[in-house]
Amino acid sequence: MPVQLPLIPIIPIDSDETQNVEISQNAGHDFTLDEVQDWLERQAVHQVHKPCP
Repeated sequence: MPVQLPLIPIIPIDSDETQNVEISQNAGHDFTLDEVQDWLERQAVHQVHKPCP
């Protein structure tokens, strides 16, 4: 009988993305998560593809 591994989500960390965040912060962009969430909720593509509540 084959061994089944538990389904654990793996979140890869992209070092390039980390550098982009650091560059954005160094450039003076200080968006809060609430501001980003508000902006994202107003985007049409996100509204179409966001998960059901």
